[in-house]
Amino acid sequence: MQFFGLRKLEQRTQIISAGGVNDDDALALFELGETDPEKRWQRLCGVHRELSRLRRDDHRAVRTVIKRERWERELEREVDEACQREQQANKDRLIDLCFAPLHNQNMAALFGGGGYGERMAEMLHCIKFDLPLDDLLKRTSPEKPCPAPVKNNPTESGPIQPNPTNFSNGHAPELS
Repeated sequence: MQFFGLRKLEQRTQIISAGGVNDDDALALFELGETDPEKRWQRLCGVHRELSRLRRDDHRAVRTVIKRERWERELEREVDEACQREQQANKDRLIDLCFAPLHNQNMAALFGGGGYGERMAEMLHCIKFDLPLDDLLKRTSPEKPCPAPVKNNPTESGPIQPNPTNFSNGHAPELS
C-alpha cells in the first residue's frame, strides 16, 4: 500500500538533513498528512526547531570556513615575510663578505698595523662571519706593539689655588 505523498516526504526529509531547506519545503512538510490543528502545530514547531538547528549549523560551518581561510592567508603571509627576511639577511651577508677585505685592511690599521693588526682584523672577520677560529688561535704572531710611553708635560701645573696673601682689601687671611 502506498500513501499519498510519502515518497515526496522522504525526499524532502533527505533535503532537510542535507541542509538545503527553503520555506517551500518546510510548508510542504507541514501540509502533508495532518488535519488536526494541534498536531499540525506540534509538527510545525518540530519542523521549525529542526530548520533553525540546521541553519545554525550551516552558519557555523560557513564561519568556520571563513576563519580557516583567514588563518591560511595569515600563515601564508607570515611565511612570505619570513622568506623575504631570510633573503635580505643573505643579501646583507654577501654584501658584507664583498666589503670584508677593505674593512679588514682598515681594522688592521686601527690595531696598529703589522702582524698583530692583521691577526686582530682576521679574528674579527672570523667572528663576524662565523668562521672557525682554531687555525687562527694556533698561529703564533708577534706580540702587540707597545705604544710609546706618554711623556709628562712640563708645562702642567697643579690645581689653581687662591693666593692667601693678596686679598683685594689688602688684609692677610685669618687662620683658624
